[in-house]
Amino acid sequence: MRVVQEAGPVRPQLGRDLAEELASARARLAARVAATVDGSGRARAPVCGRILETALTLRLLQLERVEPAAQDRLVGYLCRARAGPRSVSHDDEAERLEAAVLGWALGDGADDLDAAEDAFVAETAGFVAARKRWMTHALAGIFGRMADSGGTIPPLRTDSATPTAHWVPVLLSAFRVISQTSRGAAASADPDDVATLRLVVATPGIWERQILTHLVAAHALCRVEGGTPLIRDAIDQVLAFQRKDGGIPNIPDQDVFCTAIAGLALEGTTPWEPLRTRMAEYLIGEQQSDGGWGFSEGVRQTDVDDTSVCMEFLHSTAPRGHTAVADRAIRYLLRIQNGDGGFPTWIRGADSEPAMTAAALNALPPVHRGPAGAAVAFLRRSRLPNGAFAPGWSRSNANALFRAALGCRRHPLGGDELLHGCVDYIMRTANPDGGWGQQPGEPSDAISTAFSLITLCQGPSAGPVLRRGLRWFLDQQESDGSYRSRPDSRGPRPFLYDAPDLTNIYALLALTHVAHRYTPRATTPALAARIHDPSDSA
Repeated sequence: MRVVQEAGPVRPQLGRDLAEELASARARLAARVAATVDGSGRARAPVCGRILETALTLRLLQLERVEPAAQDRLVGYLCRARAGPRSVSHDDEAERLEAAVLGWALGDGADDLDAAEDAFVAETAGFVAARKRWMTHALAGIFGRMADSGGTIPPLRTDSATPTAHWVPVLLSAFRVISQTSRGAAASADPDDVATLRLVVATPGIWERQILTHLVAAHALCRVEGGTPLIRDAIDQVLAFQRKDGGIPNIPDQDVFCTAIAGLALEGTTPWEPLRTRMAEYLIGEQQSDGGWGFSEGVRQTDVDDTSVCMEFLHSTAPRGHTAVADRAIRYLLRIQNGDGGFPTWIRGADSEPAMTAAALNALPPVHRGPAGAAVAFLRRSRLPNGAFAPGWSRSNANALFRAALGCRRHPLGGDELLHGCVDYIMRTANPDGGWGQQPGEPSDAISTAFSLITLCQGPSAGPVLRRGLRWFLDQQESDGSYRSRPDSRGPRPFLYDAPDLTNIYALLALTHVAHRYTPRATTPALAARIHDPSDSA
């Protein structure tokens, strides 16, 4: 995600007025992003509540007959989500299941489990499809609809040969206990599954910061040992993250991820360099023993995405001072790279993903030509007929495209055609208003437009398309310097979630890329002051 430094002169294509407006917008937004960083160097990025976790929390409180005031707040959130315009809009595969859960939670929804399940499992196969089917049936069981879920589903287990994240076996244990206890007595639950769930639910502060996993595990245990202090403690842990609007998020935050990207976005803003140093020291302290990073404090499951952005940021601060940290991280990435040249999210052997491969490509130093070349080749093979990539952890097509374009510029290993293809896709899919949506033809949003502007900065000449896009983007900035956007982040896929501070961080990253590529390094004293004065927030 880091700006690729120019070998030649910067091309001032924006015009003086637009360049000055860009500098002012960037300064105000940089101040806002910097304000999220605490004394430890951690950028705070809380996640908003979501229907799925809110409904599960309400059901658990109802079953345990506790916390009536919290129940009222949960019901209020769900009623507002159903009645008002949705702040998060999913694809059909998640929309139908979420609508079913919302109806079950409020007690007045029509059952349409078969359609919800078919949509949720669509376009998946093998282990992932089976896991999604189990999740659908488990949710039906939690809300007392197992009798309507139709027949049985195949046994589902993992072993040491199945490449999964840490929380997947926990969810499967919970799914099995829910299925077993829905069809018989509590004594029918597998003792090994119950023991696993007890350990997870008893972990202080939410195990692996996965509130959804915690809730599903607590629901499974509630069927075996409801009314116990363990279940009550599990409820208290979830309610500690209830948002002001009554909602419950899927994860409390993604502070490690956001700290790294915020640090990259603040690059070149002179007054914030001491802050960036503090942020780098914070991230060094969060590196795990395997050399990688997780998405937040206390998360042991490391991944390619977080590791890659942390590596990029640390390299941008003091590469020689972080040699040992970088060496461990590089070894981590090289161990995970699959034989097809691509990178999965979590564990070697899982499916390679374009966005994760592009993330790793940006993090690998130029000396690693072999792995980088294999990654570029994987990306070339992974493009869809329309020129984009299959969506990953972001619903926005431009997410993988901007990362791939940056990776190709950083590693010129036969990826020129891929780079031009990424830029061409963005040029072709701009909306008439100048911005970009998550998918072609969808309304423009700030995050997708930020990704698209970064992609255009990697091409030979953005011309009027970039100017129109930047004009739309600057017009979306709020009076306080912030941005609002339709969220693009997904987890677990395909469910979307909203982290508003991440919108500001991505917006600043885009303005930083445009400023480095298309505005002079020095123009007038007034403009230079606007770029470098952290107090300029007017």
